[in-house]
Amino acid sequence: MDVKTEILKRNELMAILSQLASDAEYLSSQEHRDNIYKRLDNIYSNNEFRHFYSDILSAIININNEKSSGNIDVLNENLRQILNGYNVDTKNNIRNNLKKLYDCVNSEVIRINNTKKEFNNFSSEEKVSEIQKELNKQTEYIKDFAKETNESIDSVSNRIKNQERDYVAILGIFAAIVLAFTSGISFTTATLENINNLSIKKLLIIILSLGLVLVSVLMVLFSFINRIVNSKNNCAYLVGFLLALTFIVIILLLVCGIIQVGTIG
Repeated sequence: MDVKTEILKRNELMAILSQLASDAEYLSSQEHRDNIYKRLDNIYSNNEFRHFYSDILSAIININNEKSSGNIDVLNENLRQILNGYNVDTKNNIRNNLKKLYDCVNSEVIRINNTKKEFNNFSSEEKVSEIQKELNKQTEYIKDFAKETNESIDSVSNRIKNQERDYVAILGIFAAIVLAFTSGISFTTATLENINNLSIKKLLIIILSLGLVLVSVLMVLFSFINRIVNSKNNCAYLVGFLLALTFIVIILLLVCGIIQVGTIG
């Protein structure tokens, strides 16, 4: 077989494959069926022509990539019908050629379909995995944001409650300070009005007592304010010392008064 004839038969076989892939109902017409048998018989007559695997693969790839060219499954099914319906009593028995052609096409169709299926499954799983990861990421972000928001709300609520408590406490403390100063000043004024009737000893005792009482009261109040403003700074030891000192002075004054009364008596 010369090269020119071989090229013509190769092109004719590619044309037949394209025709069989274009229409699933093509072989339902006996005229079309007979035409395909005749063309195949001309190609494979005298068993001189051997189809090229590269030609068949190229035709199948083109059909698969270009949907307008047909469908590889339609091609595979039509070739199967051609093989099964071939009459072996014809002058040129080309059944073996048709079997090889069908086997070649069928193998490639199966391979391509499996590849597409695996690719689609992989793509779907990959997309689902990516979507799931994104959803998990967004869910964690929402949870963290909600947690931070709740913590901020709780913090603000606690601040408001603490401020209300502090305002009431501070107002009460300042009211007590004013009351303590007023009472102390009133008592001091009354005492100083009668200063000419008192001895130096009694005057010093009264002044010392007033000073200790006023300082102790103020220290207690300031300590309470300090505890509200700065809970870490504890002045309880100083307050305790002043209270103890005041108590000792009062006891000493009482003892002095008792001794003086005893002496007068």
